[in-house]
Amino acid sequence: EYITSQRDPGEYVNIAVRLAQEQGLRFTDADYEDFNPDRQQLFLPVPLDQSLHLEVIPGFSLVDPKNGQMLPQYLHLFSLWLALAFKLWRFDGLFAVNLILGLLSLLILVPLTVDIFQSKTVGLLASTLLCLNLGQIWLVRSPFSEVLAQVLLLAGIWTLTLAMSHQQAGLGLLSGLIFGLTLLVRIDSLLAILGVLCFLFLVRSSTCRRQSFTIWLFLTGLALSLIYAVIHFTLFAYPYVSTILLNLGLLSSLNRNWEWLAVLSLLVIILIWKRKLIVESSKIEDQRAATLSEGVLNPTPCSEIWRTNLFLGVSAVVTIAFAYGYFIRPLVTSGNDLLALPPPYEGTIRFYDELNLIRLGTYPLWDSS
Repeated sequence: EYITSQRDPGEYVNIAVRLAQEQGLRFTDADYEDFNPDRQQLFLPVPLDQSLHLEVIPGFSLVDPKNGQMLPQYLHLFSLWLALAFKLWRFDGLFAVNLILGLLSLLILVPLTVDIFQSKTVGLLASTLLCLNLGQIWLVRSPFSEVLAQVLLLAGIWTLTLAMSHQQAGLGLLSGLIFGLTLLVRIDSLLAILGVLCFLFLVRSSTCRRQSFTIWLFLTGLALSLIYAVIHFTLFAYPYVSTILLNLGLLSSLNRNWEWLAVLSLLVIILIWKRKLIVESSKIEDQRAATLSEGVLNPTPCSEIWRTNLFLGVSAVVTIAFAYGYFIRPLVTSGNDLLALPPPYEGTIRFYDELNLIRLGTYPLWDSS
């Protein structure tokens, strides 16, 4: 079912099995050598020159029709883990990988939460909530790459927390490397990395100099992983990355206009200016506090009030966004995500590939009906 419909789990399974056989990310397929236009019209929905990096078989793109050279459609780290499991334990091992990774996520979440909140009860409660999450249950039942990305993100947050709280430089470097590895699993992990960088930007602006070495070592580890990821994208994943950019319209926007680049540059300038403002205001408040006598209570620095208001504002925006995505958006969709049932059935059904928590809860009702 998954292979023929080219759904995400089935493509990962197909990639893993093929990589286990070929023992390499780039390989040639004799069936696609000298794949001329006549053969393309016979076997493909559209010719290769009309579709950039077309998926000729589930999970693989034909990058050279002359010698039949193939590349995987997705980023390689998760596929290699699946290929290793298939090589060792066949299909039983391949489908057990995500169960093990899901369990590892639960185990990592406990010490992470304990280290942040100093409460084992909170850690066990957080792990229980993740265990009972409908999206988590659904994702660990099939080879979805989200689970490995989740493990790496949780492990990166945990090691970064330990590095900052215990001033362990090595853990800071390790955390940066782990966060960088997420890009070799899912390209949308870049959003999480940007969030972590914003957090470190605020920390660096509000804390003393003794924590700077942890942050710089984190950035060093992250830079090493990013450099390797760019090299990998260039050699082995450019069909997937270019397809994603085309689907998002980024490449066409880059060719047509440059307004978005100007907006991004403006945001960077604002962040740099805000950081400078925070640092200068902190120095002024420290000098003012030093001039006060020991018996006089120090007033709350304006920089601390500014950071608190910024944190509350960002938290409010994120909370509103999640509330909209979970509870409001499913009720106000335009209807473009409806599919007509094939004859002789009547009516419509929504796309199955939506990971919205509310709609996931309705899937068992659909199955039972």
